[in-house]
Amino acid sequence: MSDSEGRARLKILLLGAGGTIGSTLGALLEARHEVIKVGHGHEEVTVDMATPESLQKLFAEIGPVDAVISAPNVVRLSKIEELLKEDFAASLNNRLLGQMNLVRYGRTYLREGGAFTLTSAILPDYDHPANTILSAVNASLHRFVSSAALKLPPGQRVNAVCPPMLRETVERFGLGTGGTPVAQVIPLYVHALEGDETGQVITMGSIGH
Repeated sequence: MSDSEGRARLKILLLGAGGTIGSTLGALLEARHEVIKVGHGHEEVTVDMATPESLQKLFAEIGPVDAVISAPNVVRLSKIEELLKEDFAASLNNRLLGQMNLVRYGRTYLREGGAFTLTSAILPDYDHPANTILSAVNASLHRFVSSAALKLPPGQRVNAVCPPMLRETVERFGLGTGGTPVAQVIPLYVHALEGDETGQVITMGSIGH
């Protein structure tokens, strides 16, 4: 099936649809594609990214898809002296292991030519005292993407979008001033979806911004 301009209409699974990036991206994509919005709160379809069984059930219910985009909005930003074990668990289980399992279980449901797009959210070398856990998680996710790209079935792709710190996140967590508006970050995800790269970390600079 194609749209009015002859482009293929894709079935896209969008996780983190209720977050800052997910909600903006979903609104853009659903104008051209079938977008299944998944969250962990009030969305019609929910999933617990930290639970493998929940991810397996999600794919079994949704069936084959053309693309999987993960924009998780579970994040713990704390200074190292304020970190709790729950902070480590939340970040590791959702942002790292959750996204790794998304590829692990989703590969059998992703159609040939399909793409996984993961999110690392903040550059691993972003220097801020509240970024301790997330920097480690993101660096690990980048290595996973480069390795997983070599092992996926032929025709499948996987990339990680690594946007700069969002202005909305800066304001939400009281991290000072600055940041990039989410509207300027969305093209990174469109590029990952429509491009042909695999095993890459896609940043503002890598697509010519």
